Amino acid sequence: MSTGKTALPSVIAAAMAALAANSALMAAVPGGVWDYVPADPVWPFICLDSAEEVPEDTYSAQGRRVRLTFAIFSDYQGRAQQFTLLDLLIALLRHVKLDGGSPSLMAGWEHIVTWHTSSQAISPFEVGNTRAGQTQVTFEVMVMESTP
Repeated sequence: MSTGKTALPSVIAAAMAALAANSALMAAVPGGVWDYVPADPVWPFICLDSAEEVPEDTYSAQGRRVRLTFAIFSDYQGRAQQFTLLDLLIALLRHVKLDGGSPSLMAGWEHIVTWHTSSQAISPFEVGNTRAGQTQVTFEVMVMESTP
C-alpha cells in the first residue's frame, strides 16, 4: 500500500550528496554545489535550479519521476568551462546509484534509473561587477516506494 508521500526531499538530498562526494567534480568546482545561489560566490559553482515531481504509480506501488535541473555558473570567458562541468555532471548522475549513503537519505525509496533529458546554454548576464555564463542540465530520476 502506498503512503502517498513525496520523494522530493530524499531524491534532492541523495543527488546533492552524490555530487558533493565526487572528488573530480569538487576539484573542478571550487565554488561548490548548492541548493541556492550564494551571496558572494566563488566561481565556478553549481546550484540546484529546480525540482519537480510527477506521480508514476502502479496498482501496487507508488512511483515518482523527479526532474532535477542544475545550473552551472561560470565567470570564465566563453562556454568551455561550463561545458566541461556539464560533461562531469552528466557522467556522474547517469551512472551513480542514488542510495544516499549511510544513514540512507533515500530511506523509503528505491532508485530505479536516472536519465539526462536536456541541456541548455543560457545568455550571459551580470552578477555585481562580474559577467557570468550559465548552462542548465536536467535529469529525470525514477524512484519507487520501498517497504522497510
